[in-house]
Amino acid sequence: MADEAHLAVLKQGADAWNAWRAAHAGTPADLANASLRGLDLAKANLAGADCRKADLRGTILSGATLTDANLAGANFFKSVLDAADLAGANPPPLLIASIPTAWKKFAHPLEERGSPGTRAIRCRAGFGNT
Repeated sequence: MADEAHLAVLKQGADAWNAWRAAHAGTPADLANASLRGLDLAKANLAGADCRKADLRGTILSGATLTDANLAGANFFKSVLDAADLAGANPPPLLIASIPTAWKKFAHPLEERGSPGTRAIRCRAGFGNT
């Protein structure tokens, strides 16, 4: 379950969140099962965050840092991930959306179906060797 204090800061926007993260560098971000639907988190520092099963539908994550984040089971439907850094992240097993270039270079497609705007891609739950 997500830490309510973390959610309160994050819902103030990326600038407030990044300032909080800088001041609390040793505190891991706990956003597991959080409802972050539709938030503008462009350029947010979510490095190492626990985002398991988070609802990120429609969330703007352009330029966000998600390195080493746990994204297992998170819902990214219609999220914007342009220029997001996903290096080392544990990605969700199923994405339904246009897959941005940043994600394509890390995802290992196992199955693709649908039309280009609403394509579903099932990926391995990790990066590395194919």
